[in-house]
Amino acid sequence: PDRPIDERKYPEFRYFIRTLLINGRISADTLVHALIYLSRFHCRVSRQRALVEEGAKHKLFLAALLVASKFCDDRWPLATVVVCDFLPSGLLSFAEVNRIERAFLKVIGYKLIVDPNEL
Repeated sequence: PDRPIDERKYPEFRYFIRTLLINGRISADTLVHALIYLSRFHCRVSRQRALVEEGAKHKLFLAALLVASKFCDDRWPLATVVVCDFLPSGLLSFAEVNRIERAFLKVIGYKLIVDPNEL
């Protein structure tokens, strides 16, 4: 938001995941769905188009988790505004998180239903 993307400092990935899971009160079911969505993303993106941007894995995990939470959790879906509150200051803006989420959905073809065999 205030700094160019290449100057942002993304937290250590494990810490980032833990922060999202704990602060977002993510259920095991939601996490499994997010991982399946990440697998679908991986299948749709060729190695030639692989993301090398700093923070790409953070953004992909965040997008998958947001989409899964909104799809799976009726009572406590992870909201973009909540995520922006507990991310490190200035890391991602509300608009950026929304853009990342829309782009992720487009790549996976909006395919959110998980077949029981995939579980």
